[in-house]
Amino acid sequence: MSRLNKLISLAILTLLIIACTKSADWQKTLDSSQTQNPTQRITVLKKIMSVEPPTQIVEAQYVGYQIGDNFLGPADYRFYARIVVEPKNISQWRRQLQPKIPPTEFPASPEISWWLSGQNQEEFEFYSPHELFQQIHGFIAVSLRNEGIIYIYTFTM
Repeated sequence: MSRLNKLISLAILTLLIIACTKSADWQKTLDSSQTQNPTQRITVLKKIMSVEPPTQIVEAQYVGYQIGDNFLGPADYRFYARIVVEPKNISQWRRQLQPKIPPTEFPASPEISWWLSGQNQEEFEFYSPHELFQQIHGFIAVSLRNEGIIYIYTFTM
């Protein structure tokens, strides 16, 4: 084997080792708790959405996670949000959304106190996130018990 081939092989092996030893932990990339200003949180959420919301958003909370770096391999993302709208406006949100079969269970997110963990799925109507976020994976859950509360979960694979 020539010296050049050995160097190339060593470089490839080094890159593979670096790629395989990268952290496989989900890293928080977006967190609404970093600002106490509701207007700023709503502004950021509206920038994440692919369309203008059907009505005014009163409050927004969200967290985004990423695994991978898109450098030596793909990155995957998870996005969790809880928004509050005026109860009288919830029908306008429903009209813009496409119904979806409920998930088998709510995705867990241990660091989010406001997330759906432990709630009963029968208390929600489920919709596709595609119309508002251009994501095919995940759901939008409209609360039937607490009118005006909407949860969003999207992810990539």
